[in-house]
Amino acid sequence: MSDKFVNPAKLLSVDDVAVQLDCIPSYVRHLCSRAMIGHYKIGKFLRFDQAQVDAFLEKHRVAVFVQPEPKKRMDALTLMGL
Repeated sequence: MSDKFVNPAKLLSVDDVAVQLDCIPSYVRHLCSRAMIGHYKIGKFLRFDQAQVDAFLEKHRVAVFVQPEPKKRMDALTLMGL
Protein backbone atom coordinates (compact mmCIF):
# COMPACT_ATOMS: atom_id res chain seq x y z
CA MET A 1 0.00 0.00 0.00
CA SER A 2 1.07 3.52 -0.67
CA ASP A 3 1.50 6.14 2.04
CA LYS A 4 -0.06 8.89 -0.07
CA PHE A 5 -3.45 10.30 0.84
CA VAL A 6 -6.27 9.42 -1.52
CA ASN A 7 -9.16 11.85 -1.78
CA PRO A 8 -12.34 9.72 -1.48
CA ALA A 9 -14.27 12.27 -3.55
CA LYS A 10 -12.00 11.55 -6.53
CA LEU A 11 -12.31 7.76 -6.41
CA LEU A 12 -13.98 6.08 -9.36
CA SER A 13 -16.77 3.51 -9.19
CA VAL A 14 -16.92 0.20 -11.05
CA ASP A 15 -19.24 1.84 -13.58
CA ASP A 16 -16.80 4.74 -14.12
CA VAL A 17 -13.94 2.33 -14.81
CA ALA A 18 -16.12 0.20 -17.10
CA VAL A 19 -16.81 3.28 -19.21
CA GLN A 20 -13.08 4.07 -19.42
CA LEU A 21 -12.21 0.49 -20.38
CA ASP A 22 -15.22 0.18 -22.71
CA CYS A 23 -16.38 -3.01 -21.02
CA ILE A 24 -19.21 -4.19 -18.78
CA PRO A 25 -19.02 -3.61 -15.00
CA SER A 26 -18.91 -7.34 -14.26
CA TYR A 27 -15.60 -7.55 -16.17
CA VAL A 28 -14.14 -4.81 -13.95
CA ARG A 29 -15.22 -6.83 -10.89
CA HIS A 30 -13.61 -9.90 -12.48
CA LEU A 31 -10.33 -7.97 -12.86
CA CYS A 32 -10.52 -7.04 -9.17
CA SER A 33 -11.20 -10.61 -8.07
CA ARG A 34 -8.07 -11.71 -9.97
CA ALA A 35 -6.02 -8.79 -8.52
CA MET A 36 -5.33 -7.58 -12.06
CA ILE A 37 -6.28 -3.97 -11.36
CA GLY A 38 -5.55 -2.03 -8.20
CA HIS A 39 -8.60 -1.04 -6.20
CA TYR A 40 -9.93 -0.16 -2.77
CA LYS A 41 -12.61 -2.19 -1.04
CA ILE A 42 -14.76 0.14 1.05
CA GLY A 43 -17.41 -1.99 2.69
CA LYS A 44 -19.11 -3.77 -0.18
CA PHE A 45 -18.01 -1.16 -2.73
CA LEU A 46 -15.02 -1.25 -5.04
CA ARG A 47 -13.35 2.09 -5.71
CA PHE A 48 -10.47 3.04 -7.97
CA ASP A 49 -7.93 5.81 -8.11
CA GLN A 50 -7.35 7.15 -11.64
CA ALA A 51 -3.66 6.28 -11.27
CA GLN A 52 -4.61 2.62 -10.74
CA VAL A 53 -6.65 2.59 -13.94
CA ASP A 54 -3.84 4.33 -15.84
CA ALA A 55 -1.31 1.78 -14.52
CA PHE A 56 -3.55 -1.09 -15.63
CA LEU A 57 -3.88 0.37 -19.11
CA GLU A 58 -0.14 0.97 -19.41
CA LYS A 59 0.65 -2.56 -18.23
CA HIS A 60 -1.63 -4.04 -20.89
CA ARG A 61 -0.58 -1.74 -23.73
CA VAL A 62 0.63 -3.61 -26.78
CA ALA A 63 3.44 -1.92 -28.68
CA VAL A 64 3.03 -1.62 -32.42
CA PHE A 65 5.77 -3.25 -34.46
CA VAL A 66 6.58 -1.38 -37.63
CA GLN A 67 8.29 -3.62 -40.13
CA PRO A 68 11.09 -1.88 -42.02
CA GLU A 69 10.78 -1.60 -45.76
CA PRO A 70 12.67 -4.29 -47.64
CA LYS A 71 15.95 -3.25 -49.18
CA LYS A 72 15.84 -2.65 -52.90
CA ARG A 73 17.59 -5.35 -54.85
CA MET A 74 20.40 -4.23 -57.05
CA ASP A 75 20.56 -6.20 -60.27
CA ALA A 76 23.40 -6.29 -62.78
CA LEU A 77 21.82 -3.68 -65.12
CA THR A 78 21.41 -1.19 -62.30
CA LEU A 79 25.00 -1.66 -61.25
CA MET A 80 26.18 -0.98 -64.83
CA GLY A 81 24.05 2.18 -64.95
CA LEU A 82 21.72 1.01 -67.70
